[in-house]
Amino acid sequence: MRKIPVVVSLALCFSLVSPSLYASADTITADQITKEATTDTTEPTTIDQPSRMDNSQTAPQKMTASSSEEAATTNSTEEENTPKNNLKSTSENSKTYAELFPDVNLAKIIAKNISGTEDINAEVSEAELQTITNLVATNQNITSLTGIEHLTALENINVNNNELRTIDSLFNMPTLKSISANNNKITGNFSLVKTLPELHTLEVLGNAITELDIENQPNLVTLSADELELKKLTLKNLSQLNGLGRIASSISIDWGDLESVTLMNLPEIISVDISGNYLDSDDIHLENLPAVKNLDISSNELTRLPKINDFPLLTTINVRSNKIDRLESSKLVDVPKLATLNADKQAVTLSKTIAAGNFTIPNNVENLAGQMVTPKIISNKGTYSDQSIAWASGELSGLSKVSYTFDEVINSPAIAGKYTGTVNQPIEVKAVPVIVADKSVSYAPVNAKDEATFLQDIRASASENAQITSDYSEVVDFATPGDYTVTLHAKNEFDLKADPVTVVVHINDIQKPQVAVNSNDISFEVGTELTSEVLLAKSGAVVTDLYDEAIKMEVDLSEVDSSKLGTYEATIIAKSKSGASSDPIKLSVKIVDTEKPIIQINNPEIIIEKGSELTEGQIIDQVGITATDNYDQDLNIHMDLSKVDTSKPGSYEVTIYTEDSSGNRSETVTITVKVPEARIGKITIQYMDSENNELAESNTITGEVGETYETLAKEIEGYTLKENPANSSGVFEETRQTIQYIYVKDIINPEFPVYSENNVTPELPSNNNNSVNGSRQTPSKSVKKQSKAYSKINQMPMNLPETGDSTNLLFIFMGVLLLAGLTLSKAKRKNQ
Repeated sequence: MRKIPVVVSLALCFSLVSPSLYASADTITADQITKEATTDTTEPTTIDQPSRMDNSQTAPQKMTASSSEEAATTNSTEEENTPKNNLKSTSENSKTYAELFPDVNLAKIIAKNISGTEDINAEVSEAELQTITNLVATNQNITSLTGIEHLTALENINVNNNELRTIDSLFNMPTLKSISANNNKITGNFSLVKTLPELHTLEVLGNAITELDIENQPNLVTLSADELELKKLTLKNLSQLNGLGRIASSISIDWGDLESVTLMNLPEIISVDISGNYLDSDDIHLENLPAVKNLDISSNELTRLPKINDFPLLTTINVRSNKIDRLESSKLVDVPKLATLNADKQAVTLSKTIAAGNFTIPNNVENLAGQMVTPKIISNKGTYSDQSIAWASGELSGLSKVSYTFDEVINSPAIAGKYTGTVNQPIEVKAVPVIVADKSVSYAPVNAKDEATFLQDIRASASENAQITSDYSEVVDFATPGDYTVTLHAKNEFDLKADPVTVVVHINDIQKPQVAVNSNDISFEVGTELTSEVLLAKSGAVVTDLYDEAIKMEVDLSEVDSSKLGTYEATIIAKSKSGASSDPIKLSVKIVDTEKPIIQINNPEIIIEKGSELTEGQIIDQVGITATDNYDQDLNIHMDLSKVDTSKPGSYEVTIYTEDSSGNRSETVTITVKVPEARIGKITIQYMDSENNELAESNTITGEVGETYETLAKEIEGYTLKENPANSSGVFEETRQTIQYIYVKDIINPEFPVYSENNVTPELPSNNNNSVNGSRQTPSKSVKKQSKAYSKINQMPMNLPETGDSTNLLFIFMGVLLLAGLTLSKAKRKNQ
């Protein structure tokens, strides 16, 4: 109940102030729209009217003056249905349209879009400015877009047919999706490099733009400009751009005024046509156009192929009708699929030059393989040789130019096309100056003459108004008699030069040079490189002259062969600058050999087996003897082998030297020949049963390493040799060897045999102490016969081990019983 008075008080206060607030909040009333509709006599203008029911929608409601009455009715209805608390708020910082937009016509359009009237003195809030997403302001004589940045939600703007000189204010509005500024007064350079992330359409047709620079627009699809008016074009980093010009997905600016073009990172472009412009090679920058298949740069000013980077799909390049005199394959390395290169109809014009006399120019036309093309047709009977084209002077009279053509198929296995054209050489025909002068002149070594007097004395003159110059002052020395060669030059105003002419100036001499030597007989080591300086120094030759202190001597060595021994003759003579010669001096030159041969060895010690033959050739090979001489090719090697006795172990010294044909003996070298003691090999002979038990005492035989041996098995009672070992015979080695004879025990039958009457007592084998005598064992050549005993029961012969003799088994059986009895008796005693 206490809250009721408070609520009533607030309601009363609100009822008092609400009429004024409502009046200031309304932007468009039915009366205003009706009044505007009846008083507007101008041509209907389309405006964008944002909906009051939904501030978030972007599509404007279009209305014209002719439909304003209907709009008024609609707005009136909306106002009646609008809740009273949905009011326009004003603040102390609100500004009028005129303050925000200095251009009156622009302010009116924006005011009308927001309030429905053109009252530019009305205040407007930021919230109201944000309601404009689309703005059409065509044919409004707008000269400036200053303040347009206050429309922070603006997405599409059309300012066609106005008086704008720039639209740079739009380039700070990241919400823009389309810009249309056709038919304004934008001139010169138009540049958009700051990224507008939503921009997909840009139209600037009907302006006077000569330089267009659009960069870094990731969503720009449509770009419209008067491409044929452009002199400079730059398109970079436009990943969605689908073209510029009349053909979709291409950059098409043909037969325009382009002087520079840069195309980089345009992945949607599939064709580039910039033919018929004024582009030079350095004015074209093409890079990373991955979808481009055709590139047309024909009919431009190209002198070289432009650098083309990252064109993976490019198949055709057209550079027809340019000025290319060199096809550089290095420019095409990033075009892997290039199949056609049209480079025909080139028109190369060289710089104008003076043609005087026979005229020659180099051929600088180079094909794709880096080779000079061969001229096809040469004008005015010109000839081609050594990569130069020449015309005779008689063929140039009255001409202003000469020319030659070339015609080749592109010489690449993967690229088709032709390279043809004409090279024009503009000329101005002039006559070559000619110098006329005497060939020589003589002066006394007194009263030196100047250059002007010299030229008069030799009667020098030049045609074609050429001026004569010479090196007379630098060359001629009147203080030193001699002959001096002076060169005359001449050049006229056209920089045409005469062929040089030489004149000999003779400064007279009074006395001839004098030559003296210390010795007329000199010698040199064979092989010495003889020069004039070496011979003059060896002979002590000197020369004197009255006028020439720097006079030089000459030596005639034509008769001397320093590579062969012998005595030869040489001649010394001196000649002054004036031409006076000394009396010749004869020298006897002897070529001698005084150098000792050089002998070298690689191995100062060798080992010879005892008893072997030692030869000089063997020593030369094993010691590695080499002998060299400065003259002789073949040298005899001398050595003393008398002290070497290979039959006795020991160390022996051998002296070695060599001597050349001139009697020069080398140093003596000494080597050591060693005859070592004989090496002894040892062999152990073992007699084992199959269980590796020793059956007889082993013995050892010895012999020199390399000697052969042969061993025999022992005969061991009760055992039979299993087989001869593989090494029973062989060669003594340094390492100890072992020979094992393996025996198998004989099997004894315990039955008592019945002997035949003709039983023969076996012979005992001869006993050689079961050892091998000496270093070898040699089996007897006689065949051992074995007696046979036969049992009357089983007729089985019984053999004694290793002897082959038969015996009575009775004795064996009795022996076994005797051994058994002895063993039992011994065991009993031990137990007691």
